[in-house]
Amino acid sequence: MDGFCLFDSDHHSSKPLCLAYIAARLSNLDLADNFLVALPHATVVKCHLTTHLDIIMKIVKETAINKESFVRNYQNGNAEKVLNEEQAFARYLGICSLPNYLIQYQDKALVMQSLEYADFCRGD
Repeated sequence: MDGFCLFDSDHHSSKPLCLAYIAARLSNLDLADNFLVALPHATVVKCHLTTHLDIIMKIVKETAINKESFVRNYQNGNAEKVLNEEQAFARYLGICSLPNYLIQYQDKALVMQSLEYADFCRGD
Protein backbone atom coordinates (compact mmCIF):
# COMPACT_ATOMS: atom_id res chain seq x y z
CA MET A 1 0.00 0.00 0.00
CA ASP A 2 2.55 2.54 -1.06
CA GLY A 3 1.06 5.99 -0.87
CA PHE A 4 -1.83 5.08 1.45
CA CYS A 5 -3.07 8.14 3.32
CA LEU A 6 -6.58 8.53 4.66
CA PHE A 7 -6.13 11.91 6.34
CA ASP A 8 -4.29 15.13 5.72
CA SER A 9 -4.01 18.43 7.59
CA ASP A 10 -7.42 19.62 6.35
CA HIS A 11 -9.24 16.28 6.50
CA HIS A 12 -8.72 14.41 9.77
CA SER A 13 -11.99 12.56 10.27
CA SER A 14 -13.66 9.57 8.67
CA LYS A 15 -17.05 11.26 9.09
CA PRO A 16 -17.18 12.33 5.41
CA LEU A 17 -16.97 8.64 4.48
CA CYS A 18 -19.87 7.77 6.78
CA LEU A 19 -21.93 10.66 5.45
CA ALA A 20 -21.08 9.70 1.88
CA TYR A 21 -22.34 6.15 2.30
CA ILE A 22 -25.53 7.36 3.94
CA ALA A 23 -26.05 9.93 1.18
CA ALA A 24 -25.56 7.14 -1.35
CA ARG A 25 -28.18 5.03 0.46
CA LEU A 26 -30.61 7.93 0.57
CA SER A 27 -30.01 8.66 -3.11
CA ASN A 28 -30.26 5.13 -4.47
CA LEU A 29 -30.59 2.15 -2.16
CA ASP A 30 -30.00 -0.26 -5.06
CA LEU A 31 -26.60 1.28 -5.89
CA ALA A 32 -25.47 1.97 -2.32
CA ASP A 33 -23.77 -1.44 -1.94
CA ASN A 34 -21.71 -0.75 -5.08
CA PHE A 35 -20.70 2.57 -3.55
CA LEU A 36 -19.77 0.83 -0.29
CA VAL A 37 -17.47 -1.52 -2.21
CA ALA A 38 -15.95 1.23 -4.35
CA LEU A 39 -15.21 3.59 -1.44
CA PRO A 40 -12.75 1.38 0.50
CA HIS A 41 -11.30 0.11 -2.80
CA ALA A 42 -10.46 3.69 -3.75
CA THR A 43 -9.08 4.28 -0.25
CA VAL A 44 -6.94 1.18 0.20
CA VAL A 45 -6.14 -0.12 -3.28
CA LYS A 46 -5.94 3.12 -5.23
CA CYS A 47 -4.65 5.15 -2.25
CA HIS A 48 -7.01 8.04 -2.96
CA LEU A 49 -7.82 10.56 -0.25
CA THR A 50 -11.47 9.56 -0.02
CA THR A 51 -12.11 12.03 2.78
CA HIS A 52 -12.03 14.72 0.05
CA LEU A 53 -15.41 15.51 -1.51
CA ASP A 54 -13.97 15.66 -5.04
CA ILE A 55 -12.76 12.05 -4.71
CA ILE A 56 -16.10 10.99 -3.20
CA MET A 57 -17.85 12.59 -6.18
CA LYS A 58 -15.72 10.55 -8.60
CA ILE A 59 -16.93 7.40 -6.83
CA VAL A 60 -20.51 8.68 -7.03
CA LYS A 61 -20.05 9.01 -10.80
CA GLU A 62 -18.37 5.57 -11.11
CA THR A 63 -21.26 3.90 -9.31
CA ALA A 64 -23.92 5.74 -11.35
CA ILE A 65 -25.56 7.37 -8.33
CA ASN A 66 -27.45 10.53 -9.26
CA LYS A 67 -25.04 13.39 -8.53
CA GLU A 68 -27.70 15.98 -7.67
CA SER A 69 -29.51 13.65 -5.29
CA PHE A 70 -26.24 12.64 -3.63
CA VAL A 71 -25.05 16.23 -3.15
CA ARG A 72 -28.44 17.27 -1.79
CA ASN A 73 -28.47 14.42 0.78
CA TYR A 74 -24.80 14.92 1.66
CA GLN A 75 -25.04 18.67 2.20
CA ASN A 76 -28.58 19.45 3.41
CA GLY A 77 -28.40 17.57 6.70
CA ASN A 78 -30.27 14.43 5.62
CA ALA A 79 -27.20 12.19 5.85
CA GLU A 80 -26.11 13.87 9.11
CA LYS A 81 -29.54 13.20 10.64
CA VAL A 82 -29.41 9.51 9.69
CA LEU A 83 -25.83 9.22 10.99
CA ASN A 84 -26.86 10.73 14.33
CA GLU A 85 -29.81 8.32 14.55
CA GLU A 86 -27.60 5.33 13.75
CA GLN A 87 -25.00 6.40 16.32
CA ALA A 88 -27.73 6.86 18.95
CA PHE A 89 -29.07 3.38 18.14
CA ALA A 90 -25.57 1.90 18.50
CA ARG A 91 -25.18 3.59 21.90
CA TYR A 92 -28.62 2.30 22.92
CA LEU A 93 -27.53 -1.24 22.01
CA GLY A 94 -24.29 -0.79 23.96
CA ILE A 95 -22.09 -1.25 20.91
CA CYS A 96 -18.55 -0.18 21.70
CA SER A 97 -16.46 -2.06 19.16
CA LEU A 98 -16.50 -3.35 15.61
CA PRO A 99 -17.36 -5.69 14.11
CA ASN A 100 -20.58 -6.56 15.87
CA TYR A 101 -23.71 -8.33 14.81
CA LEU A 102 -27.37 -7.62 15.53
CA ILE A 103 -29.49 -10.75 15.29
CA GLN A 104 -33.24 -10.19 15.41
CA TYR A 105 -36.15 -12.60 15.37
CA GLN A 106 -39.68 -11.36 16.00
CA ASP A 107 -39.51 -9.34 19.25
CA LYS A 108 -36.12 -10.66 20.40
CA ALA A 109 -32.68 -9.29 19.61
CA LEU A 110 -29.09 -10.12 20.46
CA VAL A 111 -26.00 -8.00 19.89
CA MET A 112 -22.78 -9.98 19.52
CA GLN A 113 -19.52 -8.07 19.77
CA SER A 114 -16.37 -9.80 18.69
CA LEU A 115 -13.88 -7.81 20.72
CA GLU A 116 -14.08 -5.38 23.59
CA TYR A 117 -12.15 -2.18 22.99
CA ALA A 118 -10.11 -2.54 26.22
CA ASP A 119 -9.06 -6.06 25.16
CA PHE A 120 -8.05 -4.73 21.75
CA CYS A 121 -5.88 -2.06 23.38
CA ARG A 122 -4.22 -4.64 25.62
CA GLY A 123 -3.55 -6.91 22.64
CA ASP A 124 -5.31 -9.95 24.17
